[in-house]
Amino acid sequence: WTKLRPGLPLKLVGEGSLAPQVRQAAEMTPDIQWLGRKPIQQVYDLMGNATVVLFPTTGYETFGRVIVEAFAKGTPVIATSIGSGSELVTPYKTGLLFQPQNAEDLIDKIIWMLSHPTQLKAMRKAARAEYEEHYTAECNYQRLHHIYRLTQEEKSK
Repeated sequence: WTKLRPGLPLKLVGEGSLAPQVRQAAEMTPDIQWLGRKPIQQVYDLMGNATVVLFPTTGYETFGRVIVEAFAKGTPVIATSIGSGSELVTPYKTGLLFQPQNAEDLIDKIIWMLSHPTQLKAMRKAARAEYEEHYTAECNYQRLHHIYRLTQEEKSK
């Protein structure tokens, strides 16, 4: 984070096995703020107020809930190019992808996003539209209903 321009805030939410390293980085770098565990509504508010949500997972998660939650708030995501990140984030539309464990690539993507305010604004709209089109409760209900209908049709054959 120190390779980016001074004064660019990074807010980290959550806890885990890397907490000691995160705490140390936050203490050594004034632009990093470790918030620890927060109630979900506060997390959503932070996401909605963020310029971008970072999703730097190195694991192959089956579904990137954090990504969809960011989209619900109209916030683009910079995610690793593996697993759910690569499936949910459309580069230059709803966010950007970077190579896992490649800090330079992540920095390049952050700099690109911050230096393209018009595209960033469009990404915010596209992220919210993506959520509304694919991830609302109604969308999920319709998908589930469709699956049940297909199952019933298969049983009746």
